[in-house]
Amino acid sequence: MARFALDWGFNITHSSPNFPQSNGMAERAVKTVKSMLKTAAQSGTDPHLALLTLRNTPVTGLKYSPAQILMGRVLRSTLPASKAVLQPSIPTRIQEALQHLQSQQKRWYDRTAAPLPAFKGGQRVYMRIRNAWKPATVVSIREEPRSYDVVTSSGTIYRRNRRHLRPDRSIKCDSQPDCSMDTDNDLSNDTVPNLAQMEPPQDMKRSVQRPEYTRAGRIVRQPARFKDYVLT
Repeated sequence: MARFALDWGFNITHSSPNFPQSNGMAERAVKTVKSMLKTAAQSGTDPHLALLTLRNTPVTGLKYSPAQILMGRVLRSTLPASKAVLQPSIPTRIQEALQHLQSQQKRWYDRTAAPLPAFKGGQRVYMRIRNAWKPATVVSIREEPRSYDVVTSSGTIYRRNRRHLRPDRSIKCDSQPDCSMDTDNDLSNDTVPNLAQMEPPQDMKRSVQRPEYTRAGRIVRQPARFKDYVLT
């Protein structure tokens, strides 16, 4: 693959493992084609006709299909079509329409999204491996956006996206000599109050009751107009 990229003069940029969203357009195209070929194989139809139909389908948000953008006309297929539809027609302003569509999608996505804080080298984090979170340490920051190299306690180095990393928020006592996690001594020095003296009054006992639930599981709440009354 590296030799092929060198011969044709382009650079290969690898996406983060287990994060296909970073290359979403290509990943979605591969998923669509795989699903179409699988359906064609199960139904016994010609896979080339399925791909032809896909190429004649207009792009979402545009009125042109990939075949029209590439060849300037609608490709003839098994679907009935008039001769006027098959006449060549060069589409115009495709690049502007695609940029407008992408900017609109980005604007809607950014309404509920926010950039995550970046990590530094040597910072302790938790790395997601399948459905578990394991402690790790950031080794280096890669050139790709939001991509890091982390090492686990076993010495294995992984590459992960920022989405799969969480900061280690545990209390660090190494840099604080007065910090102590032993709370038993602190509690022993305090005066233990008498529980009999802390017994709530009778009216408070009546007001503090365990909630009742309906058959559907909802909490039964007292109407606001009865808040000044004691109901039995």
